[in-house]
Amino acid sequence: MSPKKIPATPRVHLDTPDDALENQPAAKSPPKPPKQEIADPAEERRRQEAYDAEFAWGGALLHGFSVSREALFGQLRLAMGAPPLRLCLGDPDAFAADAQRILFLCAHPPEIWNRLRSDMAILQSAVDAWSDENIGVSEKLAAETMAMKMWLAAQENRHEPAPAGKPHGDDSGN
Repeated sequence: MSPKKIPATPRVHLDTPDDALENQPAAKSPPKPPKQEIADPAEERRRQEAYDAEFAWGGALLHGFSVSREALFGQLRLAMGAPPLRLCLGDPDAFAADAQRILFLCAHPPEIWNRLRSDMAILQSAVDAWSDENIGVSEKLAAETMAMKMWLAAQENRHEPAPAGKPHGDDSGN
């Protein structure tokens, strides 16, 4: 049995580093930047109105539903075993507990709820106690409507990722 012959791999010998640059294929030209979409004036107005929106409950101006409040809201929902938010939106009965959470977080400065965030059960107890004291039975629907408006206003100004496979602005390298 004779050994199989292994084909020799070609070797490239370069005399100088300049030869290496000459032997490289030409670089592709950089891609053209995507066309910037012209903003819809109605959409811009809607976003600005959402950004400028102010909400009040019980005669007091509420803080905005900021990213940190929304993150804590999501953690609290998860800890309490709440169903996915998409199942609650649009259903006042399903959104009732979420409305109380949103209003509580927006009615208090971070110093209050940051002390409670280490134990979600205690935080939910604080939400429930505040809701019992500040949201009357006749105000339930108004509270849910207010919380929904606050949530929608916050979502209006959140950045959304570009669809997969479609470059967006100058984000193509990220």
